[in-house]
Amino acid sequence: MPASANGYDGSLINCLQALPKWQEFLDTPTGAWLGFIAAVYWIGTLLAFTVVASISNRYGRKTGLYIGLVFVVVGTALQTAATSSAMFVAARAILGVAAGFWGATAPVLINEVAFPTHRAVASAMYQCGYYGYVGST
Repeated sequence: MPASANGYDGSLINCLQALPKWQEFLDTPTGAWLGFIAAVYWIGTLLAFTVVASISNRYGRKTGLYIGLVFVVVGTALQTAATSSAMFVAARAILGVAAGFWGATAPVLINEVAFPTHRAVASAMYQCGYYGYVGST
């Protein structure tokens, strides 16, 4: 999940800049504002990392993934319905929180549920798939 979220986000924000309607909607962002629009996703991820470990340790890894899923649904709905640039940016931050939950929870869950002799392979496949996908976007 984090691979698809992060890879898709990087591609999305770059491709959106070529669309005249997006440029018009966000008042042709440039400089620091454009950088913030791109970076707010990662700010949300950073904020999630401050609480995700304690939540996942206390309530379980699957719960952490489900919380991330809720953030994805809310962020997607908010971004789709955005009527202002502030709403669009807030939605990107919420989607970043979701990526934080998935990125910190999924690898640990894979190692916990994989059969002991398969853990190294399962973890390696996750990591190789992560960078392979992100690099191909």
